[in-house]
Amino acid sequence: MDHKNLDVFTGFDKIKTNLTKPFNFKTDVDFNKLTILCGTNGVGKSFVNKLLWANSFYFNIMMMENFYGVKFNDKRSNEENLEFILNSTFDEQEFEGTVKLYSSDDITNVPHYYLEYTLVNGKVQDLDFDFPSKAQPSSPPVYLSKTTRDFDFLERYIKTKKMLGITNIETNEDLDKLVEWFKLYDIFGADQMIVKFSLIGDFVKKWKEINPDLVQELDVVNLFVKDDKIYAEKTNGDIVRGTTLGAGVQAMLIMFTTAF
Repeated sequence: MDHKNLDVFTGFDKIKTNLTKPFNFKTDVDFNKLTILCGTNGVGKSFVNKLLWANSFYFNIMMMENFYGVKFNDKRSNEENLEFILNSTFDEQEFEGTVKLYSSDDITNVPHYYLEYTLVNGKVQDLDFDFPSKAQPSSPPVYLSKTTRDFDFLERYIKTKKMLGITNIETNEDLDKLVEWFKLYDIFGADQMIVKFSLIGDFVKKWKEINPDLVQELDVVNLFVKDDKIYAEKTNGDIVRGTTLGAGVQAMLIMFTTAF
């Protein structure tokens, strides 16, 4: 948190949990500019990342409502909106316990942004949050499941939206339909990726300047969607299906569209 610019939310730097159901999970994590979570399988690394994403996403919504004066969903209370996000993030959201997230000024260590609540069988209670009156939301946080590492997922996402009659997510009803098929974080992650397809040539060029040893197959100058399929244009003008590219190339291209 930049103490000179406390009116811009840059994410939470501390998360504390004390959950008792459906498993015991206590944690107290401080986040730096770069934090790498390490540990054996099953210790809760993905759980912490998902929980941080869900709460950061919700907190951004609250600031957007305050900043722009537009409600995310006026049919739901603040607690119900948070429950919707948690339910659309976790498979079995029947948590019990407390969750607290803070962001503090580096110099004074005073929390300027905080969010805390109690969960009882997945229901949000005792919700409390605060942020500076002129606080601006940050760019949407990004978290993606491992199934999004290739274009097969994105094509399935595009076809599902078409099947549901959704061109752009414009209403809460659109979102309610999509969360029956995909996790909330993958929905917003996929939409962000597709929007950035036309910029992929600049991303690849920039990364090749930084690292000239990148694989030679990474010669894509454009990605685009046609007839619900993803196509890649190469430097020589050839057009190929995105799904025919190597798995490593697909993963790198997807990484580029989420890193900027």
